[in-house]
Amino acid sequence: MELLEAVRSALGEGQGERAIAGALRDYSGTVWAIGEACRSVQKTVLPERAPGELVVAQEVPDFTQDVSLDGTLSLLLFAQRSGLIQHTATATTGQTSRDGPAASVNVRAGPINVGGMSQVDWAEAVARSLLKKPLPQRWAHSQGVAAQARTLAPILGRYADAVIAAAWLHDVGYAPGLHDSGFHPLDGARYLRAVQHASPLVCQLVAHHSCAAIEAAERGLAADLFRDFKPVSRMLADALVYCDMTTGPQGQPMVVEGRLAEIRSRYGADHVVTRSLARSAPDLAAPVARISQMLAQSSSPCREVHLVPVMVLEEAC
Repeated sequence: MELLEAVRSALGEGQGERAIAGALRDYSGTVWAIGEACRSVQKTVLPERAPGELVVAQEVPDFTQDVSLDGTLSLLLFAQRSGLIQHTATATTGQTSRDGPAASVNVRAGPINVGGMSQVDWAEAVARSLLKKPLPQRWAHSQGVAAQARTLAPILGRYADAVIAAAWLHDVGYAPGLHDSGFHPLDGARYLRAVQHASPLVCQLVAHHSCAAIEAAERGLAADLFRDFKPVSRMLADALVYCDMTTGPQGQPMVVEGRLAEIRSRYGADHVVTRSLARSAPDLAAPVARISQMLAQSSSPCREVHLVPVMVLEEAC
């Protein structure tokens, strides 16, 4: 019931029907979610329906009470990117979750253009909606990782937007309601593919970020990870590792050695993350060195470095 989780997270208890109605009204939307997260709406706004059923309506009641701006933006973003807001009453039947009953939803065939947003702006908005309120520290870290990714634009070339987007989104698998396997790179990438219709490259980057395959093996999830998402090229993987491993938990710049030490300290010796880090640490430090060298070379007046999916091409002056 991901939509209900998003409503609960974005709007909180007590804001209820006016916030939900106002958000949908402001967008001219027509889809309502009914369930445990918005039970009060059933009595005052909509006819009775089974818990969790999505109801398509042609008109939204004209509530005039101000709504929470953050709540409105979060709800709208989730509904837009989920394909739940439509300007039609045609509905098809689908499955909203692996374990839940089929629900009546409007299905959009392809990705949604959110007000002409660029891929990077869209990624920032998705990360904000999922992390800012429930996980402010993860949100701060994601902001820092994205800032680092922007500094790589000179060597990323046409892949810059995908890497910056993945930097914003790499930790969304921690968000409430997205937990499935319990492994955040896999859960985040699955959500981005199934709900947000993100590009395959962004999903792959998120799924495999920061040597995720090593921790997946520790968790018994390596087969699931590689079945669902192919690894990206070493150069693109290096770029995201660099951004993640040089950014601290509050978004502050850190050297990679300090970052690895901080992770060990935060999780403790017996945690699966720390056990995985014992194997992955060299593979996390090496990309930082490689990308740092490429950045240095790209700023040299005598060398130009281009990052491509398979190899690095260096052109001498």
